[in-house]
Amino acid sequence: MADKTLDDETLPVTAQQLAATLSADREILHTRRDHRVKARLDMVGYRDALARIREEAARRRDERRLARAERRENAAAAKAARRESRRDRAEQRRLAELYRAAAVSGERARLAVAIRGSVEARQHRVDQVRTATLKVGLPVLAAFAAWSTVGVHAGVVGLLGAAPGSAWWWGAWFIEPALIAVVAGVIVARAVLRASGGDVDWRAHVAHWGALAVSIMLNLAGHWPTAFTGPEVTAAIAHSVGPLGAATVAWLIGVMDDYVTAARPEEGARTLAELGVQRERVAAHAPAAAAEVPGPASPSAPAVEPPEPAAETEETAGASNVTPLKPRPRVSDEELLERARAVYEPGMSVNEFRRRLGVGMKKAHPLHQLLRQGKAV
Repeated sequence: MADKTLDDETLPVTAQQLAATLSADREILHTRRDHRVKARLDMVGYRDALARIREEAARRRDERRLARAERRENAAAAKAARRESRRDRAEQRRLAELYRAAAVSGERARLAVAIRGSVEARQHRVDQVRTATLKVGLPVLAAFAAWSTVGVHAGVVGLLGAAPGSAWWWGAWFIEPALIAVVAGVIVARAVLRASGGDVDWRAHVAHWGALAVSIMLNLAGHWPTAFTGPEVTAAIAHSVGPLGAATVAWLIGVMDDYVTAARPEEGARTLAELGVQRERVAAHAPAAAAEVPGPASPSAPAVEPPEPAAETEETAGASNVTPLKPRPRVSDEELLERARAVYEPGMSVNEFRRRLGVGMKKAHPLHQLLRQGKAV
């Protein structure tokens, strides 16, 4: 039977052929639909798996971040604990030094104060003032004398008209040293005599100030101002600096020597014999070694019998008020675990857990890990 055509398409002419064609088309559609459903299910599964992977990665990152934060917190807590331990040891050393100074050096300090306030020590200090005055004053006097020597030489040469290189010219150099030697000799002799209970009379003062007056006049010889004008007065003052300075230093030495002579070191003071300080006692004084300052004892340290208490003196009365530090009682592992269970709260940091538990980081960290993982509950 011939086929009929419609719009250039060949159509089946029988129902069986049409049914077969429609069945084939339905199979194709079902296959395509199943493929699309399977593809979408696979995509959903892939996305779910990717989401789970990302979630796991984020969880691991959070865990690592929390672990790093916890390690930093533990390190900071350990550092703070070490710093606190160092501070405690430093304070213990300072307390031991203070205790030792009070216990050992008290008698020496008392003897030193008594000796410094005695009549002998005060007399020694007064005598040192006289010695220091001579040590400082005589070199200054010699310096002014060196300046004055040139002026005296010029004055003597001008008065005598001595030619350079003559005997008079050379002899003029020794006039000022001789005059200053007289002044210095009187000063030293007066200091020695006053220190020995004696003194000088008016004749020594005449020789002293007469030598200074001759030095001043010889410096001004030939330079005395004829008119009181600025340049002439300035030149006269310049020529008289040496002798005037020497006279001023000699006067100051005499003033200080008068002060030393007028001093009364025995007034308001007692001698070493009256104070009960003897040479043999000071030389043989050897105070007992200071006892160690009581502090926190180590659990593993053996017990040591305390020394017998020494007789309390006025210097060591204050040191006996030091309160010994008592060692903390040792806690068993079971008691510590019970305390840790009572203290721990979910989400608590290890530093806060250690502070509340009252133990070190070495014990607190393992307990914190067990309680956090729920193994010790």
